[in-house]
Amino acid sequence: LIEEAKKYNVNVTFYDNYDDSYPDHPGWDEDVICRDPQGALMKGGVWEGHQSYLISSYKYAVKSGLDRVKFTLDTYPVEKAYFIDVLSGGYNCGRKYDFNPESPAGAIKNFEGKKMIIEAFNKRGIDIATEDFSGYFVGHVGTFGNIIAFDNVYFENEKAIPLIPFIYHGKTSYGMKISKRSENLRRFLYGHRAEKFTNKRTVFTAEEYLLDALPKQKLYGKEMKAYFSEGDNERVVYEDGSVVEVNVKADTYSVTLPDGRVIARNYTSFVPMDEGVFLACSRDGGTFRYPVPKDWTDPDAVRVLQMLKDGSRQRIPCSLKNGTLEFQAKPGVPYKIKYLYVE
Repeated sequence: LIEEAKKYNVNVTFYDNYDDSYPDHPGWDEDVICRDPQGALMKGGVWEGHQSYLISSYKYAVKSGLDRVKFTLDTYPVEKAYFIDVLSGGYNCGRKYDFNPESPAGAIKNFEGKKMIIEAFNKRGIDIATEDFSGYFVGHVGTFGNIIAFDNVYFENEKAIPLIPFIYHGKTSYGMKISKRSENLRRFLYGHRAEKFTNKRTVFTAEEYLLDALPKQKLYGKEMKAYFSEGDNERVVYEDGSVVEVNVKADTYSVTLPDGRVIARNYTSFVPMDEGVFLACSRDGGTFRYPVPKDWTDPDAVRVLQMLKDGSRQRIPCSLKNGTLEFQAKPGVPYKIKYLYVE
């Protein structure tokens, strides 16, 4: 699978776990399980009907965890990236406490053990991704699965603002967990990396990639510099002048580049890829209208190509008037737009 996926420019890796252990597993080692203050083995969650126990991260890394990393990478052709679940999340946001009197380890010592595992992968050229966001792990892992940003209100007149993204956007990559479907647009506002609109861990469709991932990629690595809120309208301005505007209640949004070009709005996208090349999509279909670059002056030089499932492309009619491209889009279908005079 790993080798075949390379033909499609896809890197396949593993989804692993170095924090939970189970007594019925062949690798079970009671000696590396955390002890609670009463001396009992420390329980974790119950998954698929099986009680897990929490691994003492420092002791595990020193005793056998680093050997496990070596075995994995010597056995399987993993490249570039590896996902370790729970590492920064789960129990107390990744903090572990082992009260074993023979090998006590607090949060810092266990964090050092987790870093040893991360660095063992890094030395083999592999970046680590993990689950819930935690500041301890910024700079050590490449991306986090989720910033938890539920729109909960605890005090009268309280309102959620993207405070954590203001601190960390541009310094790390993160996804975002939402409490209800209506908050999908808040994920644009918080600058998270692309996920499915449904917030489920399944494969992207072409529609979701073009509508969600591509506009957000234009914001990667940039710091947030300003946040404005007026009524239900919220706006974030980035260091280079890119702007994201969202109205969750009205279910509207837009993403604008520093030069003033809108590349996404209200479940449509028109994203520049190369000079003279754009990718476009409309969730609902119908008449598609977007402004084009100023040097697109010849209507006969514009090509709109519908991208078919078999990989082929079909040219469809379009018009270019007063700097605006217009064509009839099918719901959820990707389009490639080219201007022939641009090399």
